[in-house]
Amino acid sequence: MMNYSNDNKTIKILVIDDTKEMQELIKMSLEMINQWLVITVDSGLQGIQIAEKEDNLDLILLDYLMPEHNGELTMKKLQSIPKISQIPVIFLTAQSDEKFNWKKLGAKGVIYKPFNPLNLGDLIKKIL
Repeated sequence: MMNYSNDNKTIKILVIDDTKEMQELIKMSLEMINQWLVITVDSGLQGIQIAEKEDNLDLILLDYLMPEHNGELTMKKLQSIPKISQIPVIFLTAQSDEKFNWKKLGAKGVIYKPFNPLNLGDLIKKIL
């Protein structure tokens, strides 16, 4: 669980999103405004590999709509790996229909695109 009051610990976030522009926007927002460490990857499979290798991940931001290995498949795989199954996941999506049941998938929350990058850290804190 992320601890925002501990200034000695760097918050480390993995962003899994197939859009380079979205990766850069999130990285710039969270690193500049919140001073968090952000790792970005552009596919679900790559995200799973990085999550397995990285130590001390505090959060995963996961795009729901991606080609090939989409957010739902990626989430199921993340949950099946003991080392990373307890890391909170927040979905990122432009999909706003009611069929998208992120709670059922095990996510802590969802952030809908487009979002204000200046408020992204606050949105994350509110969800967690």
